[in-house]
Amino acid sequence: MPNKKKNKLLIFVNSYSSQMETFIYNHIKMVASDSLYELTVLCHYYPDNSFNIDENIKVIQTHISSFSSRITSVYKILIHDVPLFFKLLKYGGNTLNLSLFTLANSLKLERYDLVHAHFGQNGKLIAQLMDADLIHSELITQFHGLDITSKKCKRKNYYNLLKKKANMIMVNTQYSLSVVKSLGFNEDKITVLAVGTNSTFFNRKTAVAKDKTLKILFIGRLIELKGAQLIPCIARKMIQLEFTDFEFTIVGEGILKHSIHENANDLEEKIKLTGYKSLLEIKQLLEDSHLLIYPGIADEEGREETQGLIVQEAMFMKLPVIVSKIGGVPEAVINGETGFICMPGDISDFAEKIIRLGNDYDLRKTMGQRGYELAKNKYDILDFHKKITDIYEDIVTKNNFLN
Repeated sequence: MPNKKKNKLLIFVNSYSSQMETFIYNHIKMVASDSLYELTVLCHYYPDNSFNIDENIKVIQTHISSFSSRITSVYKILIHDVPLFFKLLKYGGNTLNLSLFTLANSLKLERYDLVHAHFGQNGKLIAQLMDADLIHSELITQFHGLDITSKKCKRKNYYNLLKKKANMIMVNTQYSLSVVKSLGFNEDKITVLAVGTNSTFFNRKTAVAKDKTLKILFIGRLIELKGAQLIPCIARKMIQLEFTDFEFTIVGEGILKHSIHENANDLEEKIKLTGYKSLLEIKQLLEDSHLLIYPGIADEEGREETQGLIVQEAMFMKLPVIVSKIGGVPEAVINGETGFICMPGDISDFAEKIIRLGNDYDLRKTMGQRGYELAKNKYDILDFHKKITDIYEDIVTKNNFLN
């Protein structure tokens, strides 16, 4: 029996490196291991060309960040493909900044059965190349957060072409679904599929600790909407409530790192900022901690977290979680059973819920176990991968039938 022809799949990401988003790394790794696909990764940022998740993955860098590459691409297309040059003159910002010419130059000799674009802006670029008759493939665009909640992306016509060209729009929560619908996307094209977590990696090896000192963990970018800047205030409130045997560990980098450090200068023994940590280091921190906190807020643009994958990773590690009722984050938490949900910015409530868990080991253990069971049922990446490949097969099969 002859081997089935592999489908040519292009996955478009922002960064391809050891520090890329965990959910994208997991997605690429899973697809690369599937014999049904010939995989190419298209990326804007490829800092180490010796890095590759799988030796069979072809990697193409867009070079959009290089002004000289953009100028060279315009020149090449103008000399060798004049009709394409004029087709690319009508796409607003991506024409004016020459990025579309660079991308076209990278992909003009390539052919794919399916493109899976992570982040709306990348889906928009592919939709424009489809409209210019350069790319002839099916298109899935997966939104992750700021690509639907930022002011730029909420502009009336920002995603108009993507609405027409995408075969499927993928979002991770019911909150994201409501936002995408408000932007005018056809509901029939939208699929809600929570980003999965690698349960074989995030898997507790030791019993939940019963240390006297309560260890509270925050992991995320140090930007306004993640809420880490509220932690010094929460810590002071806990001390005011006469709960003093605790320590916060804040993991991550971002523009608020210095201000958080300054605001916590009287809490040196209570708050530690570690900067960036590898995946292995994050797993160990989860193993050593008692609970995870996510005090997210809406930032000054009104942007909110759409899922918050670290919450699910903590649940797989059997930690109770305390989160804000913001965006799609609380969809993963059963209030009072797997953790607590607080109103955004409610310092007292966060402090009181932490203290409650700090004083009750059995409650921490019970909530952690229930959270693990919920995560295993809803957020396992193996289930996510099966659903993704079923979607791929359905879209490609329909396309082959129509053609």
